[in-house]
Amino acid sequence: MATIAPVSRGTIGFSTESNDCSVRAAANATGFEYEMVYAALRNHGRKDNWGATTRTNAKAYTELGLKLEGVFGTTSSADNDLYVLRQVFGKDKVKHYAGMTLERFLNGKLKGKYVCCSNRHAFAVVDGKLIDNTSLPAGIRITF
Repeated sequence: MATIAPVSRGTIGFSTESNDCSVRAAANATGFEYEMVYAALRNHGRKDNWGATTRTNAKAYTELGLKLEGVFGTTSSADNDLYVLRQVFGKDKVKHYAGMTLERFLNGKLKGKYVCCSNRHAFAVVDGKLIDNTSLPAGIRITF
């Protein structure tokens, strides 16, 4: 299976924190300090050493100035994200697109800063380059 290596690990979290990919991804995409992003996610319900829910990510990412592009795919994970995000933002505010893999997303030559969420992981893409602490499968499905 093909993998995509990150160009940078990006920000480093607290040494005592785990399952913080949603924090690191937003810090890497926004340029905000890890501590500030950590506090925003915590204020919206993320518990220490636990991953964040779609609802928590949506609310905190909006507070941090990130904008939802839409939901990608028809997997059960994408369907769940679509349902939750439409509850948060309103049905007519959340666009639904065909499925998207990391490889296809990166090949789109996108300029800008993005937080991408898949089933159980979040990572940053900045100007078409993966920023994460690990290599990811090229075929990993982005849900939002």
